[in-house]
Amino acid sequence: MTNASLVYVHIGDKIPNYIFDSIYQSLLVNNSKIYIIIDDSCIIYMKNIISKFNLEIYGILNHELLLEYIPTSILTDGARKIKVNNEDHFKFRDSFWIYTTLRFFYIEEFMKIFKIKHIFHIENDVMIYTSLNKVVENIESLHVVKDSPNRVIPSIMYIPYNTLVNMNEFISNKLKNNMYLNDMEL
Repeated sequence: MTNASLVYVHIGDKIPNYIFDSIYQSLLVNNSKIYIIIDDSCIIYMKNIISKFNLEIYGILNHELLLEYIPTSILTDGARKIKVNNEDHFKFRDSFWIYTTLRFFYIEEFMKIFKIKHIFHIENDVMIYTSLNKVVENIESLHVVKDSPNRVIPSIMYIPYNTLVNMNEFISNKLKNNMYLNDMEL
């Protein structure tokens, strides 16, 4: 398997501080490209914080080359694919459940535009301590943490593009039928 890029997604205009710890750690242990899909209004703020990372003591002289910021505004098709009719999902933690599902549509659109065949995706509060390319070799299917027979925890995932397209189609069909489940159940 060739090196898979690592993708973060943050939807919304309030960036939690813990994402910076995760990105810092990812820069320390990975030599793959890191993409950060983020609201356009947050890019400058995020770049300013990340530019202050002290990685030179670890031999990483130019971490900016490993990072690319992807504004959500270029991923408009992804945002249009999710439709939720249940108002309760919008009320919970500023639409948290909507955003956790929406990220998969943004990732699909991102992979399509950039012609990327497979990625690793980690949630913004997850820390990794080894290169993800050492963890999983020679796989071609979706890999995600499963914590019960009927649920996964999408905290860290290996995602092939074709599988993601099928998964998002499944999610869209569930949403069309007014069956809203959170991202772990879907």
